[in-house]
Order: sequence, then structure tokens, then C-alpha cells
Amino acid sequence: MIGYLEGRVLSFDEKSCIVVTHGVGYKVFPSPNAYSSLAQGKDVSFFIHTVVRQDAFELFGFPSQDEERFFSELTSVSGVGPRSALGILGLGSVKDLRTAIANNDVHYLTKVSGIGKKTAEKIVVELKDKLAHEIDTTLTHTSEHSDVIDALTSLGYTLSEIRPVLQQVGDGNTSDKIKAALKLLAR
Repeated sequence: MIGYLEGRVLSFDEKSCIVVTHGVGYKVFPSPNAYSSLAQGKDVSFFIHTVVRQDAFELFGFPSQDEERFFSELTSVSGVGPRSALGILGLGSVKDLRTAIANNDVHYLTKVSGIGKKTAEKIVVELKDKLAHEIDTTLTHTSEHSDVIDALTSLGYTLSEIRPVLQQVGDGNTSDKIKAALKLLAR
């Protein structure tokens, strides 16, 4: 199995990239975090999660081992495939996602296309105990990011546009975060 890959980006589209290493091009499906740093001709490195199915051999790339491990935990839940897990990773940082799961925030997870309430509840039930030792459960996951995401998606922005902006809006109430996000998105 391939666990790590370094090379140069030959090309990329909205879902995947071709990374050339020693003359061989590997098609990698990068996480939203990894995707945001792609540029043609740029050197990249990915921690790889390999998915082997009867009809496909797919490589999913992550900027850190922590993100790759969390992806693996998500895909261990019945009904959550690799594409859904990438969508979940697009909601926020691994820390935020772990906190949301630990605090039973099902609504936060349902923002991903293909993740309904039942699947989100299943993720929470199956991963809550596994993740409890990895996070400080005294931290509460507020619904502020959730409210900001709701507001921006209702205005027509996609999660891939919203995610990088959320990391830059800083602290404040929901209204301030929405205003800051809109200013950043208008650039």
C-alpha cells in the first residue's frame, strides 16, 4: 500500500490531481485542506489513504497524518464512503470536527451533501467513544460556525469557498463572523 507520496503537480481539476514521482503519475484525491495549496508545477507531499475496491484503486491525499487518521476513522463508519469523508473534512479543522462529534452536534455534520441525519447520528454514535480520549471534552462546540456556514450557503457560496474564509474570520459573534466572511469572499 502507498502511505506517503512526494512529487510535482502535473495537473489538477476540482476533485483530483496528478502527482508525478520518478516519471510515474499518480491520481490523488486531495482533502480540502490539501487541495487549497495545489498549483501546477508545485512540489507537494501527501500522507496517503489507499482505497482498494473491486473496480478501483484510489489514493486520497492529506497534508498531515492526523487528518489521514481522522479520514480513516470516518470511513470506518458503515455508510460513510471516501467522498463523504472528504466532504466532512471540508467543514472545518479536524479539531473542530472531533469536538462536534464529541458534543453530539449532528446538525454540523449534515451540511455535507449525502450525509443525512441518520448517517450523522451514526457517525456520532460510532466515533464519540473513539475520539473522547483525543479531545478536551470541556471545550464546547458552538453552533456559530454552523450558523455562519448556513448563512453563507444560503447566499449561494459553496463549502469549498467558505472553508478557507472561516479560518480567517477570527472571534466574535455570529453576525460579526458573517460580515467578516462576506468581506473576504468579495475579494
